[in-house]
Amino acid sequence: MSIQHPYLLTPGPLTTSESVKAAMMKDWGSWDQDFNTKTAEICQQLLRCANASEHHECVPMQGSGTFAVEATLGSLIEPTSTTLVLVNGAYGKRLVSLLTRMGRDCDVLAWGDAEAPCAKAVADRLAARPEIGHVAMIHCETSSGMLNPVADIAEVVAFLQAEKPEMTHVVLTGRNAKDELIEIADLVTEMELVKHPFRS
Repeated sequence: MSIQHPYLLTPGPLTTSESVKAAMMKDWGSWDQDFNTKTAEICQQLLRCANASEHHECVPMQGSGTFAVEATLGSLIEPTSTTLVLVNGAYGKRLVSLLTRMGRDCDVLAWGDAEAPCAKAVADRLAARPEIGHVAMIHCETSSGMLNPVADIAEVVAFLQAEKPEMTHVVLTGRNAKDELIEIADLVTEMELVKHPFRS
C-alpha cells in the first residue's frame, strides 16, 4: 500500500525531492568530525559563491527564514542607522516589522505584489535622504512569486552612467527592459515570438 504525501504549496522551499529526504535520513552528531568537515565545506562554498572568501566568515543559522533575517538585521545595521526598505510582498513588510520592533529607523518604498522595485525610485529616495545608511529588500519574495532585481539594475545603471567609454554603444535586445536601461541605451530592439516549432 503506497502512501500519498501532500504536496505543500506554502510559500518557501518546503516541498523537497526524494533525494533530499533520503539525505536527511542520516543522523549527524554535532561534534563528529564528519559533521564538522561537511559544515566547513558548505561554509566555504557559500563564501565562494558570494566572492567573500578573503574577508568574511560564514555562520550557519538554524531556524526559520524570519529568524535568520532578524539576526542579520540586528547584527549588520547599527542602532542609529536609517534603513530604506523596499516592499513588494509579505516578507518585505516583515523587514519593516522587525526593524520597528528593534527600534531601528526605517523608510519604506512600497510597490504592489506584482511589481518589482524600481531602481530610479530608490536612487531618488537615497538622494533626498542622505542619512539612509542601508537598503534592505527580499530577493525572492515567495509570498508574491517575485524574484526581485537586487543587483542587476543598480550595477548596470551605475556602470553605464559612470564608466561607459564614449565610443561604446549600449544595445538592448529582448523584452521588458527597464526604463532606466532604455534611457541609457543607444539602440533598443524588442523581440517578439512569431513562430515556434513546439507551439501550435
